[in-house]
Amino acid sequence: MEIRLSQQVAAKIALVQAALEYSSPRDVVMLILDARRFGWELKLSGMSQSTTSKSTISQSRISKPVSSIRLKLDKRHQCWVKDYGTERGISTSAAINLIVSEYLAGLKSIDNLPTAQPQQISSPKPEESINKAKGAALLSSLKR
Repeated sequence: MEIRLSQQVAAKIALVQAALEYSSPRDVVMLILDARRFGWELKLSGMSQSTTSKSTISQSRISKPVSSIRLKLDKRHQCWVKDYGTERGISTSAAINLIVSEYLAGLKSIDNLPTAQPQQISSPKPEESINKAKGAALLSSLKR
């Protein structure tokens, strides 16, 4: 599944990518999605701000202005991110933009990720004797 990061999120990802010396923005996004999903605290919020000295150095490594980025979402994230977006009435791309921007801002407002909830299977209601009699009569007529 291919998604598109907004220009603002792409700029933050580019700063983190340069600071961590990752080869692609996709790697940074997958790291953030893993961190969000498993509750890791990577302390990346300072790296995505252009006011810190480290980010200023990282920003100078970026050769061109950042526009929106298209990237392929790993299969391990497709299901839960899609469910997360569906629960909020937003697209998968918007869900990723939200998750990444809030994670980089250091917000902990996304408390619960969607999980598969066990479905309760209700036992069938006891059949009335009338239905059993009709079924038995039908079976006996078919056997003849």
